[in-house]
Amino acid sequence: MVAASYFITQVQSVVSRNVNPIEGAVVTFGVFQAGVANNVITDTAFLHGTIRALTQDMSLLVQKRVRTVAEGVAAAFGMEVEIELKQGGYLPVENNPALARELMDFFGEKDGIELIDIEPAMTGEDFGYLLSKVDGVMFWLGIDSPYALHHPQMSPKEEALAIGVDAVSSFLKKKAAE
Repeated sequence: MVAASYFITQVQSVVSRNVNPIEGAVVTFGVFQAGVANNVITDTAFLHGTIRALTQDMSLLVQKRVRTVAEGVAAAFGMEVEIELKQGGYLPVENNPALARELMDFFGEKDGIELIDIEPAMTGEDFGYLLSKVDGVMFWLGIDSPYALHHPQMSPKEEALAIGVDAVSSFLKKKAAE
């Protein structure tokens, strides 16, 4: 348990020492399982966590550094370590910059649409898999709900959905005509 705890502490330096704050990444361990009794020193521990980054390159760098820290901690404590890093959750959402600019310019010219710049978010989003295969753009549609996405009381204003569908449809018609 001491080695696993030390690893969790040390791995926090991966982001602070390897990631430009503007690029962003997160390493979080939400599962730590070890031991079965309060008076027995356990010989194994299991950790399960997540690595999120704004780009796939950054995700791969963080994964490499996490592996290096795990191997170093194991060597320092004279232990064996099994490391399984999977892409797991989701690929980062990396919009096509030219297409994103074109879409935002198009939206900016439409009545009833207000564009708001927001900071990137470390959300888990499966749209990243699609964008890894084809050029595309993901954006947030303001739906004026006081509750966050996935909150049980989240209830979007349906008028916003119609505006979003109309705006995207208009853009796709324009692109199809080009």
